[in-house]
Amino acid sequence: MRQYPIANEAIPSISKQIDSFLKKGILKECEGPYNTPILPVNKHQLDKDVDAEYRFVQDLQAVNEHVISLQHIVPDPNLILGYLHGHKVEPIKWGPEREKAFRISKGALLKAPASGIPDHTKPFKLYCVEMKGITNAVVVQTLGPHERPVACYSHIIDPVIRGTPFCIRAVAAAAGHPLTDLSKLLVV
Repeated sequence: MRQYPIANEAIPSISKQIDSFLKKGILKECEGPYNTPILPVNKHQLDKDVDAEYRFVQDLQAVNEHVISLQHIVPDPNLILGYLHGHKVEPIKWGPEREKAFRISKGALLKAPASGIPDHTKPFKLYCVEMKGITNAVVVQTLGPHERPVACYSHIIDPVIRGTPFCIRAVAAAAGHPLTDLSKLLVV
């Protein structure tokens, strides 16, 4: 992430703090592909004759925009189907209330971005990527001229695999998806 422009009046105060942190060993100078932007925040001074002092704050909101969420992309079917309560104890007595719950559940499942119904007579394609120790995959099928998602999957890769080179992690990511089906599967 790029550093935000810093106001000229904040530079001396921020530079002094950074130098102090470097001398104390709190910060270490390094070059890396990742950074956290800092925001200089003005400390309120009671004495107006004293130069304004700034402290720096890390902008973690900018960092969080680049973090992969561990939440499901599609709704949890068990949660949605939980609206049909009572089915585990006694047989469901169908009525207007159950019909409404069924329609809400069906609508929620069909609104999910990756909830196309798979056709088991057609081959599947698995698109898989590994980033920062997390595998994300989408299973698609051809529908006319386009590919339509029929399932999404993500999981954290085993710690042993995380320490291997990228090419090994990619193979492990693709192999780590438990897909059981009688159709052909092309891994992309």
